[in-house]
Parts: sequence; structure tokens; C-alpha cells
Amino acid sequence: MQTQVQKRILIALPNAAFADRLKKYIETKGFTVVDTVVIFEHLIEAIENCFYNGSTLDGLIIASEIAKKGTEKNLELLSDTLLTIRNRYNFPVVFLSDERIGHPLLAELVNMGIYDIILRDDANTSLDVNTMMQAFIQPTPFASAMKFREVDTTIQWRKFYNAGHALTVTIKTENGEKLPNSPIIQENIVVKEVPVEVVKEVKVEVPVEKEVIREVEKERLVEKLVEVPKVIPIPPKVVAVVSLYPQVGSTFFTDNFSLYLSEHNVPIGVVETNIEMPIWSQMLDGFAKRPHDWKPWITQVKNNGSIRQETAWQHENIYYMPIGENALNEISDEDALRLFYLTKNIPVMFADIGSALDSPISRAALAQADEVWLVTAPDPIQINIHMEKKIGILKRQAPNGHIHLIGNKWCETIEEYVTPLIIKEQTGFEMIATIPEMSHLTLPSAWTGEKVIKTESGNELLEEPFRSLSERILPEQFIRNKPEKKRWGWFSSK
Repeated sequence: MQTQVQKRILIALPNAAFADRLKKYIETKGFTVVDTVVIFEHLIEAIENCFYNGSTLDGLIIASEIAKKGTEKNLELLSDTLLTIRNRYNFPVVFLSDERIGHPLLAELVNMGIYDIILRDDANTSLDVNTMMQAFIQPTPFASAMKFREVDTTIQWRKFYNAGHALTVTIKTENGEKLPNSPIIQENIVVKEVPVEVVKEVKVEVPVEKEVIREVEKERLVEKLVEVPKVIPIPPKVVAVVSLYPQVGSTFFTDNFSLYLSEHNVPIGVVETNIEMPIWSQMLDGFAKRPHDWKPWITQVKNNGSIRQETAWQHENIYYMPIGENALNEISDEDALRLFYLTKNIPVMFADIGSALDSPISRAALAQADEVWLVTAPDPIQINIHMEKKIGILKRQAPNGHIHLIGNKWCETIEEYVTPLIIKEQTGFEMIATIPEMSHLTLPSAWTGEKVIKTESGNELLEEPFRSLSERILPEQFIRNKPEKKRWGWFSSK
């Protein structure tokens, strides 16, 4: 859907990763995203700035989740804020809601003239971005929003559900321009050599073989076919997942591939390395799903010298080690090496490095990596600009890691210009898998919180590349069988 005049849109979503995906998709449709807001308190100021120096704003996409602080969500304040916005400005609003039909908030939105409401849990409604953007060209009629005016009086709300009050807003603006931060790749990086214990293999017990046994039953010798547990040694691997350039999808790949591997009953570790802009806690819905009394691994290592098994952030055989909600500066190279030592018994450990090559955790992961998977999108210009430089850095930082390329967002339309074979001829490095372009699935999945690999369409598209990658790092017995999941204990106390 293309527009004659580019409309300027503001996005207000607390999930920065989802907001960024939505922004990129919207901009492919001919719209301009002027800003993204992830903190509720910054919303009014961001809107005011959009009108600074005579500029305009043509629409707002906002989620009710942005009013959440910890485990609490101040929806009454959100309603008052939106009433203020409707009172001061005249642009359409698309509202993404966690609330169900009958919630007083939705009734108040309709009373304000906000009719484009998308419910996360509505089985009849999905996050169709094309339909959503249509609201900024031809707003939804009132008749379509009538169902939101019904109010469930059992939901706690202020005395009158439509009794919102506009807020008094004072905005201070500063002159001058602010340029976005650009990712910096440091070429001269010193890697500390710290001896780390080498684990040659990790043994995992799975019922993969069937044997015929003979036993006496009622004085008769009978034969039975039974499953016999077999201990299979797995050489532990550290796989560093790196982005050729920002936003190619290395975190998306790590997230979904680790889930795929966990279905083979192999314990998987996922380490977040970006200490300045951590996102994994938010991706994992940290406030709602993190373990009771969970503390970041760095806190446990510094205070106790170990990581407590009972507080492990574990889900479906995956042991997550996120940084937490906030950036950290106190992690040293020795702390990072300590983490890999304490988790040395996890058979497969992924380090989600992305573009954060200079993080202490990234340096430790690359120094110990058995394989380095460099993720790239099929952009010939970016490949030409970054490939030689990035591979040079990786060769220095990961002297023992075998470097391979993984294509992401691959589609047939670019095969005329760039193919895995062409890239190998130009770089000398093999592209071991290509992940298809999946933006039509990633956005709805990010909205619903369901991983793409867990959807029927996503699983079908990812099965072939993920299976071929699994064969690189798992014994054949695990690829052939998917036994019942077990919970394992893998943290060393040493």
C-alpha cells in the first residue's frame, strides 16, 4: 500500500524490539515513522516535538502495555493522557490493547473518537499491518467500534467509566539537532587470554534405542521389545551468533533456533552479551515469567562465585542468561569467563552477540567459540561494505572458531543479484543455511508473544534450514528422535 504523500507516524510501544520491527515494516509501505516511544512519561513530549518548527503528525500507534510499571498498569492515567492528546491534536489513533471487550478503558476510547482498536486476545482479529495503516488514510467508522462501548461493571474502574479528565501539559523544548547513535565497530580489540577448563564431552541420557530382551513370564520364556536408555556423549559447543551489520536478525535466529533444538531434548544455553542495550529480559516477558527470586548471573557470580540452579531462567530445556532490564557496566572479562566456566556442562551454548563485539561477554564467547555464525541479509551493498572488515575482526577475536555465514530474510526476488554461491565465491566462506523472509509472521508473533517457530507456518518455513544446522552440532541420534522433555541440572558450583 503506497500513499501519495508520506504520512508521519509516531509509535508508542514498550517493547523496543517489536517497535523497531513495526517501524521497518511500516516504512516499506510508504509511511515515515518520526519517532518511537518506549516510556509512557515521554509520550506527550514526543508528540509536541513532532509539531516543533511547523512539522505535523498524521497518526499514532499506541499499546495499552506502555502504561505498565512493573506488574501494575495505570490504565486510567493512560485514558486521561489519550483524552489530552485528542483534545490538543487532530490525528487518527490506532490502539493495541491487552484488555478484553467490556473493559471500561475501551469504552472511554470510543467516547473520545478512537475507533481503531485491535485486541491481542481476540481470535477474530490479527495484527494485519496493512489494515492497520489503512486507518491513517480512511478511519474506521463508528459502527465498527460499537462493540467496545459495552462495559463490564465487575472490572474495577473510576466511578464513571467516561469520566476521564484532560491533563495539564507543560513542555520544554531545546534548540539544536540530535543525531541517532551509530553502531561502532572497533578494529583494534585486545583479547585477554585466561585459561579455561576444557570439557571434552557432556553425556546426555535419552531413550533412543530398542532392544529385544528375554525374561521368564509364567514359566515361559518370552521376548519383549523395550526402550533402553542410552547415554550419548555430546562434545560441548559454544556458538557465537554475530550480525554482519545491525538489524539483520541474529537475535531472532538465536531465539527461534534454540527453541527448535530444545525439542530434541538437548539442554541449550543462551547468553546475552549486549550489556549496554539488553533486550532478552523483555523478549522473555521478564516481569511475568522470570523465576522467583531471580537475579542476573553477574550478581550471583560476584556475590556467591556461582549460579544457583534453582533460580535458573529455564524454559523448554533452554537456560537463558539475560543481562536484566537495565544496562550494566561492572562486568569484566574475568566475570565473563567465569560465566562460561560455570556453564561448561551445557552441551550447546549460544552467545547472542549481534553487533556488540566489544562487550566483555562477547570477547569471552568469541575466544572460546567452536563456531562463529555470521548472519547477513541479502543486501549486496551492505555485504560489500562490511564483509571483509567484519571477518577480519572475527578471525582475530575467535582464533579457534570456524566462521560460517547464515542468510536471513532471504527471498527469490534477490537471487538475480546475490546467491549463497556468489557470496562464497566473493568471500571464500560457505553459507550453511538461508532463512526465508518472514516479516508477515514476525510482526504478528511479536504482538501475540508467540515465537515464530511455534506457529504452524513458521515451523514449516524454518524446518529445513534449522534441521540442516542441527545436523552440524548434534549427534545423529538426537536429530532422528524427539524424546519426551526432561529437566536437567547443568550449572557447576565450582
